[in-house]
Amino acid sequence: MQLWTGLPGAVLGLALTGAALWGQPAKAAQDEAAGKVCVRNGADRAMFFAAEARGGVRAARWLEPGEQMCSAAVNPAKGVVSVFPDEDVQEGCSRLASPGLPETLLEYHDIDRCLWESLKP
Repeated sequence: MQLWTGLPGAVLGLALTGAALWGQPAKAAQDEAAGKVCVRNGADRAMFFAAEARGGVRAARWLEPGEQMCSAAVNPAKGVVSVFPDEDVQEGCSRLASPGLPETLLEYHDIDRCLWESLKP
């Protein structure tokens, strides 16, 4: 497992949770996400994801299809989730996220043209 903190001076107490949630009910993902900013890989390939709660810690790592990762926050507030095709790439897709509601990537497209479950028509 690779971990990355992209903020200089960020607290290194990462709270990462990665669970293979493929095929499990959405309630399991929401239970894990309670009070946290979470992102889930609903795409068909592994990619590099990040989750950061405002006032919290940035958590980032590779997620396989169906895996979820959360960033802990002392006082949960909105945060940002991001996805990149590779950990060395600086352009990817980012989205505002609310604690307790995992944001699921469905399709990756370069430069903020990704399809997220919450935007699905």
